[in-house]
Amino acid sequence: MFIFLAQVDLKPENLLIANNNALKICDFGLATLFRSQTTKEERKLTTYCGTAPYSSPE
Repeated sequence: MFIFLAQVDLKPENLLIANNNALKICDFGLATLFRSQTTKEERKLTTYCGTAPYSSPE
């Protein structure tokens, strides 16, 4: 079973570095959970959310 999760507010403040130098993503407050049965059309995010300076241009 897979869990599909979209972290839509990825920015430096939401990244942590563990003692073994592993990168950890935190702050999933704006994350969206998708079930594995969700169709590609249903996985499209239609609402903008996130931090503008760190958003991708598209």
